[in-house]
Amino acid sequence: MNRQKLILLNMPEDEDFKKLYTILKANNYRVERTNSAQSLLQKILELIPDLIICANYTKELEGFQTLNLLKKTSLQSVVPYIIFLKEHDYDNLLLGIELGADSFIFSPLNEKRILQRIKTLFEKVDKQKNAEKRRFENLFNTSITPMLVCEFNTIVRINPAFSHMSDYYSGDNLPSLLDIFDFKELPNSEKVTQMYLKGLLNDYVLKDVKLLGNKNIVVNLHLTKLDNIAHNQTLMQVEVINKQKNDIMISFNSENDTKSNGKNEKAIDLTSREHDIIKMSGQGMPIKLIAAELNISQRTVEKHRSNIMRKTNTSNIIEALTKVYSRSNPL
Repeated sequence: MNRQKLILLNMPEDEDFKKLYTILKANNYRVERTNSAQSLLQKILELIPDLIICANYTKELEGFQTLNLLKKTSLQSVVPYIIFLKEHDYDNLLLGIELGADSFIFSPLNEKRILQRIKTLFEKVDKQKNAEKRRFENLFNTSITPMLVCEFNTIVRINPAFSHMSDYYSGDNLPSLLDIFDFKELPNSEKVTQMYLKGLLNDYVLKDVKLLGNKNIVVNLHLTKLDNIAHNQTLMQVEVINKQKNDIMISFNSENDTKSNGKNEKAIDLTSREHDIIKMSGQGMPIKLIAAELNISQRTVEKHRSNIMRKTNTSNIIEALTKVYSRSNPL
């Protein structure tokens, strides 16, 4: 049985609120209420609602300003936001659309329209989450980059590449992060990690972290929130930085082209920049971090990745990596 969806109302306790509350409760939704921007943001982090409805006449900040604050968190992409307006106002509608509001409701409240809009938003979010989950599962299980998923200090799951690197297996009782990585030797790194895992920081990279029990292995840890897939969970991609055998080796136009099934394959002509980008992609680095590392725009990274997929005749970067690896020196 599916759990009740939680809807958070940021509204004064007036007649509109009472009517909306009654409609939602009668249709089996859980409802919580706040009446200020500060309490709304606190409740969002505390409860992780499935939907937010914010009136445009709250005491401290209007619904638009509250939405603008919410955009600074990673939750706005996965929690639909509806603005309640007292009347149809063209300028307010345009402003809400520009800020990223998902929908609007108006006074006087129409129960049928409200329920249909909420249902449509939930269906859209569920479809997006399912698609992203499928993409994530494919990446997680097939990537050559060691990855693990953690919930605060607890490791929830690890991928085959991480099992190979660390000798831990998904069927075992998985250790905590503090049992695997030595954060204490890095200034503030343990504190920063705790802040990140508690949702106080967005994407973050911890550099030069040593593995406990094997001081010869030093890694960079790329942390990414998985809010679109699971609340309070973090993807940690492990980039080994001190072992040459973990570097990606890519063949360019070589006289010794690889052979497959007895047939010569056409050389994959990658530029130097494309070489850098596919190497970093193979290490699990997201586009944003690749762009920052190479001092180029995210759009430029996407263009290079598109060129790589075109040259390798593949539909995604994972397939491109697999094809390039099949032509490369063994790792």
